[in-house]
Amino acid sequence: MNSVVSGRMVRCQLSDYYRSGIDVPLAQRFLDALDREEHTLPDVKSWRQFELRKNLWALGFLESRDEPRGFNLSSRGYSLLVLPKLVKRRVSRLKVCKVLARYVVLKAMADVDWDCFANFLVALCQKKMRKTEIHDRLFPEDSRNNFSHRFGLHESVALQTQVNRLVQADKLSLAGIDPYSERFRASAFFGSTVSAPPKSFVKNALQKSLTQFKSGILGTSPLLPTEALKTAVQAILLSNNYFFPESTLSSMLLELLIQQGVSIYQNPGYIKQEGRGLFHNDKFYTIFSVPKEL
Repeated sequence: MNSVVSGRMVRCQLSDYYRSGIDVPLAQRFLDALDREEHTLPDVKSWRQFELRKNLWALGFLESRDEPRGFNLSSRGYSLLVLPKLVKRRVSRLKVCKVLARYVVLKAMADVDWDCFANFLVALCQKKMRKTEIHDRLFPEDSRNNFSHRFGLHESVALQTQVNRLVQADKLSLAGIDPYSERFRASAFFGSTVSAPPKSFVKNALQKSLTQFKSGILGTSPLLPTEALKTAVQAILLSNNYFFPESTLSSMLLELLIQQGVSIYQNPGYIKQEGRGLFHNDKFYTIFSVPKEL
């Protein structure tokens, strides 16, 4: 594995989060409650919900608003929320959607602060550095308390996505766990052998996904996030042991949507909250218009 740790101080983009990190199933429950405007989970302590809300915001699953409650779901948040809804509608299997949720969280980290996370992984999982050594060598400008929060969030993402195991036990390179790399080791990450699907199957998966969005799986808004649509397509593909790298799938879905006359839009928002959506040639199409007829 090519190490990125060279004793240099690491500059990170992520800030303002808590060491309690992220728990993916709990995060999906919390996002569902927010989407239904319930805002709280009665069985979860208030301090845990407060910290989870802030951590989800830091990773781009929530966006700020001026209303009293402070946050609502972002496009990236809907890409995580759509998965249990697909299971409920029997569009995809629970096992597939669980592992795909890990992938969605990994993409968030890749978009928000990959350099910092990659250095952390190499130091912790490959070089077996102690927590204090990671602090002293890579994050010396952090106070002890700030580094404790940084360590906690990054460690939880590594554990929840299971990339710590892939880096440590399976000796995957950083490119092998980078969800946007053409060298992403999909079979290792998803735990089953996957192959490239025929274009006809992708077209069929897109039609099934558009049907779900038309029927209100994420509400009745005429404009919805392409990041969530792409996730729905990926869930159908993975249920049949198919997978395409992000760039390949994005280009193909763009082509198919244009052929069908579905309107797609570039959004001047932030990749942190929007995700990359469907992208090609450095252009990011993050919103699509739900077709009235299919």
